[in-house]
Amino acid sequence: MSFFNSSDTAQNHSEHDIKNTSNTKEFVLTVYPSKFSYTPSEITLTKGQETALTLNNLDSVDHDIEIKQIAVKKSDSNKHANHGTDQADFHLHASGKSEAALNFTPLESGVFEFYCTIPGHKENGMIGTITVN
Repeated sequence: MSFFNSSDTAQNHSEHDIKNTSNTKEFVLTVYPSKFSYTPSEITLTKGQETALTLNNLDSVDHDIEIKQIAVKKSDSNKHANHGTDQADFHLHASGKSEAALNFTPLESGVFEFYCTIPGHKENGMIGTITVN
């Protein structure tokens, strides 16, 4: 899967919502009603580049995203980085018909699987990959 450059974003906003603003790369993972999948299901990030990830849940039931053992530096709501790094599980939860967001900076290259931890959702296909270059 290829991603859009910033000039394509406005025209394809409803399809993938990938934006570049200042030095932060923004991704919106969208979950549509009754579809056990993320759109997009493959994301490519750059090591050391701040990323804003939003989980936009259009479904009426809860969904989340979890990534195991990814090294990140998290940012607070004021977009100031914290004073440490986390090599841990990354988790973002959105109740039905809501969204949740988190800013972070990936610190290690690799390929990481993400998935929904709500019982039965991963098994029904709610998985994807994040590649950090």
